[in-house]
Amino acid sequence: MDKKEYNKVSDAELDYIDDKTAALLLNTPTSARIMLWVMLLFFVCAVAWAAWAEIDKVTVGQVKSSHLPKFR
Repeated sequence: MDKKEYNKVSDAELDYIDDKTAALLLNTPTSARIMLWVMLLFFVCAVAWAAWAEIDKVTVGQVKSSHLPKFR
């Protein structure tokens, strides 16, 4: 790890960090982090929209299904 990169990690965490973890933290691309935040934001918006939206119409029907395939 670079001295500049060590500053991002607190002293308490630095005692427990090993080389593999440091490499993983430093080599994570910025685009991957941005994509994860975008996905999280999408799911938060989807849950908020689902809680806010109202159902316009509910349709109920009867269906007869068979679990055996019929070949003709």
